[in-house]
Parts: sequence; C-alpha cells; structure tokens
Amino acid sequence: MSTLTLRALLVVGSIGLGWNVSIVEAHQCVQVAILQSPQQVHAGSQASMVAGVINCGGCPTPVQLDAWLFDPGNNVRVHLGDEFLRLPMNDVRRVKLLLDIPNNVAPGHYQLVLSGETSGGYMDIARARIRVVPRERRDVRRLLMQLAGNPTDLAAMEELAEAAIAYSADELGIREAIPTGGDITGEIVDKDKKEKEIRVKNAVGREQTVKVTTNTVIEDLDGNPLTFDDIREGDRVEVDYNGRNEATKIVKLN
Repeated sequence: MSTLTLRALLVVGSIGLGWNVSIVEAHQCVQVAILQSPQQVHAGSQASMVAGVINCGGCPTPVQLDAWLFDPGNNVRVHLGDEFLRLPMNDVRRVKLLLDIPNNVAPGHYQLVLSGETSGGYMDIARARIRVVPRERRDVRRLLMQLAGNPTDLAAMEELAEAAIAYSADELGIREAIPTGGDITGEIVDKDKKEKEIRVKNAVGREQTVKVTTNTVIEDLDGNPLTFDDIREGDRVEVDYNGRNEATKIVKLN
C-alpha cells in the first residue's frame, strides 16, 4: 500500500468519544487508520487487527497505540490491547495488534476504536464497526451420548476434552500468560515515596503502576540522569517496565 493510499484512509482528529485530548505540540503529529479488523468476535476469544500509523510531525516520535471496544449508547469502553513504537520522521508503518476480548463483554454492536498518542499528548483516533457474539458452547450431552454409542469415536473424545479444558479455564479465570512487560506514556497521577512506586495514566485512561528499583534508569529528554526525587505527580513520563512491573527506564518528558 502506498503512502498516499494510506494517508487517504486516515481519520484526522478525535471523534466523539468524550476523551480529553491535549493540544498538539508543533513538532509532534501522528495519524492512525484501521486497515484490517474483524467484523465479528466471540466473548473470551482473541483476534487481531492491522493498524496504519504515520509520523506526520517534524521529529522522531514515540507513539502509544491502544485498541478499545466502545459502546456509545452506554458510554462504556473496554481495553483490548496495545502496542508501543518509535517512528522516525516521515515513517509509515503497518502494525498488527492482538485483541483480547474479555469473557464478560456483553453481546452486541460496538465500535472498534484505535487511538494513537504521542509522548507530547497529541492523539488521533480511527473507528470501525464490530459485533460481539456469545462464545460458542459445545453440546456436552450430545458428545457423551455419541461416545456411549461408539466409545472409540476419537473426534468426539477430542471435542469433549476441549470442552472440559475450556470449562476449567472459565472456572479458574485462566485467560492468558503473564505479560513479559510493556511501555506506557502518560502523566504520573500518584507517587508512593515509601514503596517507591509511581502510577502512570495515559490520555485514553490506561493506567500502570510500576516499582522504581536501584536498577531503574531515570533521565530527562536529553539523557541527563535523574533520581526518584526528581519526578513528581503531574510530570509526563515514558516508562518501560518488565513482567514484575518494575520500571527498567523512565524518561521525564517535561
């Protein structure tokens, strides 16, 4: 797909979600589009979407992508997945996002919302239609009767085993492996000096609490070293963290 075609697909600006968007910094700009997405998903399943992302600003720009289910009638939004990337100047990317549909999402028609936010707070949003349908349930009684008539029916045995595994996962709340870590760019909304933890919230409402350790690198935009005391509530930061929610690097952006 050419850059011109991708630009033609982009929706510029934030559209009717009731989210507050910061005023653009002159040197930062991002445009996003949903290039491929599922039209229908099951509650409790996983799916994927392909996003188009353009750095339309005048400098290399870090971008936080987030995918959401949004019900405009009830003003309900559910976070499905995210991805962090750094875009060189004039860069155009195709990015695949994994969508994790929670078990408790009610069936119905939703908007699939893709948001892209720069470290300076500039945001662009794109939308697509999506429908959530109840998760398919296997007819266990039918399978048991089928096996009673033919105990060597391997296909029925495998299907019954899959049904048992799915049921156990529901009962135990098993949904996915523990994440290996991630990134978030946003504002420090809470700082716990005693526990040496900070809670960061980005412009679309996602929050992450991370612990600051002796191994955490803290610096400003120019790479100058900072200490835990140099970051405060209200500061905008870019945080990398590991699977134990320990910050590996914090960059103070203001």
